[in-house]
Amino acid sequence: MSGAETSENAVSGLAKYYGNGFITLGALVGFLAVFTSLLAYGTNLKKTFQYDYGLSRTQGLILALLIPFLVLMSGANDFIRIMGFSGALMGGVDGVLLILMYRKADKGGARKPEYDIITSKRLEYFIMLIFILGFVYTVFN
Repeated sequence: MSGAETSENAVSGLAKYYGNGFITLGALVGFLAVFTSLLAYGTNLKKTFQYDYGLSRTQGLILALLIPFLVLMSGANDFIRIMGFSGALMGGVDGVLLILMYRKADKGGARKPEYDIITSKRLEYFIMLIFILGFVYTVFN
């Protein structure tokens, strides 16, 4: 709608067309979207620390709250770059872990799977390399 006048946050650029009340509404909706995502991801991260790493509930909570705080205190204040970095990091880690979990389940699984994916180690390493290079590209770009 605003074309080249589109702002980074996508809301303030529309104030020219809809007035300042639109900025307030957009800010409220944006805050709720980010806050609810933070709650969901923070809860999952805390439970990961608890169940996967054997930390106490308090230690998991402190670590889950400490990570976003440290990112903010490191001087990162560009929301788009933080999201890009986080997505690249987690996407790369998830991709590599999925391949490693597949390999472990394929070798040591107790039951016969319904289907079998035929891959080579060379292909698996190549895909893991793509995930890692994607993260490195995002960090240094």
